[in-house]
Amino acid sequence: MKSTSIAGLFAALTSSLCCIVPAIALIAGTGGAAASFGWLAPWRPYLFVFSVAALGVAWYQHLFPKSDACGCGVKKRGFWESRFFLIAITAGSVLALTFPTLSKTLAPTPELSLPNRTAYQVARFTVEGMTCAGCEQHVEKTVGQLAGVGQVRASYSLGNTTVAFDPRRTSPDQIRHAITTTGYRAVPAPSTNTP
Repeated sequence: MKSTSIAGLFAALTSSLCCIVPAIALIAGTGGAAASFGWLAPWRPYLFVFSVAALGVAWYQHLFPKSDACGCGVKKRGFWESRFFLIAITAGSVLALTFPTLSKTLAPTPELSLPNRTAYQVARFTVEGMTCAGCEQHVEKTVGQLAGVGQVRASYSLGNTTVAFDPRRTSPDQIRHAITTTGYRAVPAPSTNTP
């Protein structure tokens, strides 16, 4: 039961690693390695199913233990086979499996204001490697820290980032560089214009 439940937790953590690492990088204020686990995103559904199946087996083993060979009954369980341990592993797995969905809710991106809209231009970038809301937040926070950036919107589903910026204080090249420091590849989209 112990190894099955730990395998379930490991699969749950691995399935969300592509979203957990950017969130940790966002909290730590670092970049670079954030997109390095993006290759796991296509495997997420399989890891999700494996995690749920492993936890199901662990719960089955816990609720319906086998008698030993002599028919003497069930031996006393230690901590690693206790209900508390299994509940903790299950809770951790559920948290890991739902993390990509909950990350934007747990740490929403603050609304940035555009005090003088006429002074701002809009730059659009195609961003490769974002796989979840945690990736969006990482890009939005990093770019939002640049001087002259008024508003940032990243979308992993569309694979893009739109930035309203003051061209007197920053440039599209500086914005693209800020996006690439998060570990994602950014390419300017065809149009950069005034909002």
